[in-house]
Amino acid sequence: MLRGLNWILFVAGLALVAVSIISETDTGIGVFLIPAVGFFVAFAFVPYVAFGVLNRRLTRTVPLAICTLGLLGLSAFWVWGFGGAFWWNENPDAQDALILVVLPAYMIAATGALALGAWVLERYLTFRTT
Repeated sequence: MLRGLNWILFVAGLALVAVSIISETDTGIGVFLIPAVGFFVAFAFVPYVAFGVLNRRLTRTVPLAICTLGLLGLSAFWVWGFGGAFWWNENPDAQDALILVVLPAYMIAATGALALGAWVLERYLTFRTT
């Protein structure tokens, strides 16, 4: 059950990131916009992909629950950070786009720590019972 929920959260997180970045782009740049948007979307996908890979490898309930909380936390952090810079910002400025670098970097750092913790817990529970 948790594995299915994690896949739903994984796909929803990827869609949230892609749609939010694409919806806020300025199309006045033209064809040069496509690689830039693709880079930022791919950079923001990295933490979700890490949890997706981990979701396939984990077999115990508690590490899968940690992945579920991680995926929920990533999406909540993305909505808070991206929304604060683009959606709810009353005084936008040119430096708001730096959030496209800073948010994924923080998300990757948090994902690394949480994923490593879930993986170590999985290994501990597996070797403890054998």
